[in-house]
Amino acid sequence: MYQKTIKLFLQDGDPNERIICELSNWDGIAYKIPKAMLKESKGLKYINNTGVYLLFGEKEEIPYAYVGESENLYDRLIQHLNDDKDFWIECVAFTRKDNSLNKAHIKYIENILYKEAKKAARYEVDNGLTPTQSSLSEYEEAEMKEIIDNIKMLTNALGYKVFSYTEKKKVENKNILYFKTKNFEAKGIITNEGFMVLKGSKVSKILANKSLGKGYKALRMRLEKEKIINENYEFTTDYIFNSSSAAAKIVSGYSCSGPIVWKNKEGKMLKELS
Repeated sequence: MYQKTIKLFLQDGDPNERIICELSNWDGIAYKIPKAMLKESKGLKYINNTGVYLLFGEKEEIPYAYVGESENLYDRLIQHLNDDKDFWIECVAFTRKDNSLNKAHIKYIENILYKEAKKAARYEVDNGLTPTQSSLSEYEEAEMKEIIDNIKMLTNALGYKVFSYTEKKKVENKNILYFKTKNFEAKGIITNEGFMVLKGSKVSKILANKSLGKGYKALRMRLEKEKIINENYEFTTDYIFNSSSAAAKIVSGYSCSGPIVWKNKEGKMLKELS
């Protein structure tokens, strides 16, 4: 992969507020806008262009995302202020400065981004239906794939790993953490992207109805539906959670604190390890 230069402009002088993001040698532009600042963003230079966008937030500590497209990004985002997608707290919108994307282009991009987000399984994707993939010429598909790669890169650079797959690395035994009882036995490690539960880990068959939140129950059901957890209640692949506590709740089926329950082979709690 070639080296890239990414330019970040703090529109309000604060990294927690609006950010304009550009990539070297690309005519596209990205806007990261907090929900609370959306109404005052109508004057951003290209925000009324045709493009795609993502909404980011949480439901009961579970990260959620939504992928959308519009022929006027600002107008569509404003509509989301009053619809049923109230989970989101920030949006990231992408367009081209020359406004050369048409409806077929953005429908194609939306479809691929949706599939990539579902495949990565780092966020719950809140789209009710799979976006329709438009038909493009071979030339247009090649152009859109380059745009999609740039969108994924900038999304990651802005702090959202919605398209990031689990990175396969050699796991050293000395770094493995354990969480086990008579009902389950799981192994995990800390990574730069979150807490990874390792393939082959066994989870509890029982979910506590009272202590485990609805968001974690929904996540557990999705992992089972997508065969990430199989019929034998085992992880079929390494899987990254955003925290050790999220991993512990899915493994155990009840509410618990990851820094306390995950331990190394000597029995030291995660919170005791430096």
